[in-house]
Formats: sequence, structure tokens, C-alpha cells
Amino acid sequence: MLQDCWENLRQKVIHHLNLLAGYETQPVLTGEVVVYRTSGRSNPAKSTAISLYSITRADESFGKLSREASLRNGKKTKHDGVETTTYGVVFYLEADFGTPGAMAVKNRGRREFLLKSVTLEVSENLSVHFDCNSWVYPIIKTNSDRLFFANTVSCSVPLICAIATARPVSLHHHLAIDVFDHRATCRVRHQQPCRASGKRSSLISEGTEEGRGRNGNAYMTMTATMIWETQTKDIIMRDPYWEEQGATHTLADAEQEDPLAIKVQHRATETRKKVINLDFYVPPDDRFSPVKLSEFISNSIRAIVHFVIPEVKSVFEGSIRNFESFGQMRKDLYSSHRRSILEGVVMEKLKALLPEEFIKEVVRVVKENPLKFPIPEVIATDENAWMSDEEFGREMLAGLNPAVIRCLERFPPVGRGGKVSSITASHIEENLEGLSADQAVELRRIFILDHHDYIMQYLRRINEQGVCVYASRTLLFLRHDQTLKPLAIELSLPGDGKGGEINRVFLPASQGSERALWQLAKTHVAVNDSGHHQLISHW
Repeated sequence: MLQDCWENLRQKVIHHLNLLAGYETQPVLTGEVVVYRTSGRSNPAKSTAISLYSITRADESFGKLSREASLRNGKKTKHDGVETTTYGVVFYLEADFGTPGAMAVKNRGRREFLLKSVTLEVSENLSVHFDCNSWVYPIIKTNSDRLFFANTVSCSVPLICAIATARPVSLHHHLAIDVFDHRATCRVRHQQPCRASGKRSSLISEGTEEGRGRNGNAYMTMTATMIWETQTKDIIMRDPYWEEQGATHTLADAEQEDPLAIKVQHRATETRKKVINLDFYVPPDDRFSPVKLSEFISNSIRAIVHFVIPEVKSVFEGSIRNFESFGQMRKDLYSSHRRSILEGVVMEKLKALLPEEFIKEVVRVVKENPLKFPIPEVIATDENAWMSDEEFGREMLAGLNPAVIRCLERFPPVGRGGKVSSITASHIEENLEGLSADQAVELRRIFILDHHDYIMQYLRRINEQGVCVYASRTLLFLRHDQTLKPLAIELSLPGDGKGGEINRVFLPASQGSERALWQLAKTHVAVNDSGHHQLISHW
């Protein structure tokens, strides 16, 4: 409350000073400032000031700069579904100020804030928009204001030089830091690995302990800071280490319309002992928006809780635990029943692999929510809906490997070495809607999912591990309602003789042991399809 009163008093004093200075009795220019609402950040309205640069007028040696204006009357809003706060701002300008085209934002607070945009209403027919989407860090960390240009800025290079020169900023503020370290306040625009070479490389390596690393890969980082050397009209970069060597490197010509300062960061020799280090540096302007970041964290935690932790646990237990029944599967995966799996060695191993903040979030989610998947829609109303042939065809087409399904060109199918499939016309013609096998092939209505030839050569080695895998061929029929329905499944094993095979054909069935065998055959097809996706499609 006291701070609000002080801010109101300050605004009134500024208003009267503007009147005494000969400015117009009414605000010359009003604007709207939009800031993303981020948890744990300070309120920018109480500590932020904005000044405008004229894009059409310049003083003798500096860009024409307005007085500072503070943010006022913050209101909670939303932009594109993201929570924001919208502030008003009022500028008192000189009569000959001209059109604003750049602004300097000064953050006197202790924490950074994410500035979305600023819109200025210059007149009834003219508005100036600044599309920022960038973090504004406290001035105590950067020793300089943040400069933004309007979207429609078009001016000469000398005027840009004047605006840049007016800012109390030096190269030291943004680039004079350790060559192995990024600061969060660095405004990185582009990062690309390059090879250090020539005189610059030798200067870096002389008299240094990290010569091997510095002579290796380097990172060239483009920043948004414009540094002008008016005497030579060049953009130059000075680094504390390089200045000790008596070297100053010209990086770009000042006559470029969009010059950028360049910083070279050399990578030191790898000394980390961790197997995985997920603490990567991400430039502030390239980080996720609040909504996308929240969604990413939520999905990542769910993936760890539902997949990584059970997999790690099964590895440490040294055995593969299967579900004993469909009832147990539904209970353990989709019900509110909770299993305590974040204990002992599992959590200790994860702590060594994941950042501490991520582990804390995982533990919190586990305590607050059951470790369950959402119930799939296909079994939400009917637990047995997944067993139908129609659903089998739908999931195959909408699943992991739809591109593997191809039109059958000849019947019966022929594999590697000219081996003919065991599927015959009598197996399938009952379900071809009155067509013969040859007619259905000619009309391009029979399709095949072939996981036979590439799996067959590995089956002996796989099945020696105590599991049972079959090579499979699946024939599907395109019905009049444009859905795929399985016609037959052929499962194959290597024979005793050289090059021989043991084949068995399974057909659709709705009851008895034939129905159970048909469901088991479809399961083997799904296993092969998943393996193809993981081992071949990804590869």
C-alpha cells in the first residue's frame, strides 16, 4: 500500500515537472505494455522505466531521447491463451520529438521479467508496435538499458549509430566475461560451432593451461548488442584475455545495416564424470514460453513416472515381470490403485542422472497423483473393444508403421528366395465380399503387412533367450466402408532343415480356442510392428 501511494505521488510530481518544462498540457503519447506473468518474478510496474528514441530526429551526437515514463494500472489479461499483465504508460514529449522508433527499458528491480510487447498510440492514424518477447534483466546485472526497435523501423545507419551511442553501454557489459562461461544476461541470437584456427587460435593458446581445449571446437555466439567504434567505423570485440595479448579483432563493418557483435567461446576439455548431464545452457530468448514450458515439464514428468522408473526398476530387479491377467493390467495401469516404486536404489540412481529440481518435481507429482495412465478411449466404455478385428485394422493404420502397409501385387505372397506363402485362396475368399482372390488383387483391395523376411534370419538367436517370436505376414482387405479388416495371419519359425520353415495360418474366429489363437496371432503381429518401429523406422 505504501509503495502504491509513493508511486502515485511520483507520477503527479513528474506531471507537474513536465508542465513546468514547457511540454503540452495533455499527454502527447500513450501506450500499452504487455508482460508475461511468471511465477517467482517481481512486479515490473514498480521498478521499470521506459524512454523513447526518435527515429526521425537526432541531436548533435546522440539520438533524441524522451524523459522516462513508468508503468501504471496493471491489469491481468491473456494473449493467445497465455497469462499476461497489461500496463498503461504515458509519455510527455517535446513538440519536435518526431516519431518514436526505438525504446530503452530500464529494470531497477531485483528480478528479470519477460516483456511481450509495447504498443504506442502516436495519433489516431498511427501506432508503433514493439514485438519484444525477451527477458529484461535488472540494471544492477547488466549496467545498461534494454534497447528495442519498432517493427516498422527504417532509418539510415548514422541515425542508428546515434541511438546506439546514446546508450551508456560498453562492450565490457556483455562480452567481457570468462571465455568458458555464458551469463544469463547475454542476449544470444545464434549459436554455431566453428573451428578455431590461424593467428587468433595461437594467441588464445599461448601461455594458457587450457590450450588443448581452446585449440579445439569453439562456439561463435551472435549477440544483439551493437558496439560502434566511431573513429574506425568498425564493430570490434575486446575480451579481457585477448587484450592481455595486445590484440583487438575487427569482426564486422559498421556500414552493415544490421551489424551484430560476435563473441567466441572456446570449449574446455571435457572433465565431467557424470554419464548424463542435462543442465544445458539455453539462451533466455530461445526458452519456452510459460505455457509451452509448463506443458513440456508436465509431459516429461509423466514420461519418467510412467516409463523410466518402472523400466529402471525392472533392470535392477534382474527380471521381466509380466501382467498375470487383463484385470491386473487395468488395475495397475488405469485405476486409482497406487504402487510405491520410488524407493531405495531406483531413486538413488535417478538422482545421479537427472537434475535435482527435476527429481523434486517428480517426487511431488508422485505424492499428489496416482502413477496411472489416463484410460484409453477405446476401452473407456467397453473393456473388450480393443479385441475386435475392426479395431485391429484401425490401430494398424493409425499406429506406428502405416507406411509399412503396402498393396499386394500378386497372390499368394512370395518372400526372399522365391518362397511362397502358405496362405491360399481358400483361406481368404470367404471374407472378400464376393470377389475371388485374383479379382481382389486386381482391384487393389488386398494389402499386406509383411514382417517375415527380415525377422526370419534372426529368429533362432532371439528364441534362444527363452522368448518366443514369430515372423509374420498379415493380409488385410479394404471393405466398401473404407476400413481395413484382417483376412489371415501367417506365423513362421525356422525349420530343422537348411532354409526350411514351419508355417501356420490363423483365420478370424469369434468363439472357442480358434478365437483365442486368433487373438494371440494378432498380438504377435503387434509385437513385430512395434519392433520394426523401434529398430528400423527410428534407425
